[in-house]
Amino acid sequence: MNSSSDDDSSDSDFSDQPDCYKRLCHIGEGTYGVVYKGINVKSKRVVAMKKIKFDELLNLCVERDRIYLILEYMQCDLKQVMNDYYPRLPSKITKSLMWQLLKALSYCHLKRIMHRDLKPQNLLVNEFGILKVADFGLARSFSLPCRTYSHDVVTLWYRPPELLLGCEFYGASIDLWSAGCIFAEMICNEPLFCGDSEIDQLFKIFQILGTPNAVVWPEFPNLPDSSSEFPFWTSVKDLKSVVRGISNSEKELLQMLKHRLENRLREALTEKYNCGKDVASAS
Repeated sequence: MNSSSDDDSSDSDFSDQPDCYKRLCHIGEGTYGVVYKGINVKSKRVVAMKKIKFDELLNLCVERDRIYLILEYMQCDLKQVMNDYYPRLPSKITKSLMWQLLKALSYCHLKRIMHRDLKPQNLLVNEFGILKVADFGLARSFSLPCRTYSHDVVTLWYRPPELLLGCEFYGASIDLWSAGCIFAEMICNEPLFCGDSEIDQLFKIFQILGTPNAVVWPEFPNLPDSSSEFPFWTSVKDLKSVVRGISNSEKELLQMLKHRLENRLREALTEKYNCGKDVASAS
């Protein structure tokens, strides 16, 4: 186990001079740019270099139409970590990574930012077990009173039922649903709801959590794509039968998987799982 101080770096490891960096290889592409693995030729520190193309640029003077952002290099994403530890992540690592995710979400939501695309591939992990949330391409600010947003966000397997039902008034609770799905996946090393279409995804949720009604979810009948003709399923009595290997303390966090937005676990998210606050190496 390593503490976060093991990854401390000085400002001298970074430079604002483009010539100080050498591009090594292509890593991937995000919503707004291409990411490369690079190296600081002076300090030899490995970095991530993000290339962004601006068609129109205001209030910034540049010589060319491209700039590079020099970022911390993260060795892999959470999906790769889970694959490396197949069939299951050690409990210590699961607790550490989940605690870090909840702390990150708490910070974002405090700043009134919802991510809207949480999934294992968007959670980066370095060799010291430090987790960072990435790809804010779909992120939006939210405020009270709520305003309308697109419901066509969040990767299908991590999309909450209200978005699948066409809801356009929502807030940070959609991130909590995604986090709950990710947590269940970390426990059993496979996605909890694997639909191949929006309606199939919705029914897979109902098969485990039960088909909602106006009693358990008052807004349900009035959602744009709700229907009284949905098949009826009762919720499973014990989520342990679905998320195999989960402990009683871990099961508390599955409270994030509730139909009704207000019932998703909000208060003291990190306190429920604070036994995982020590950073555990994922390497």
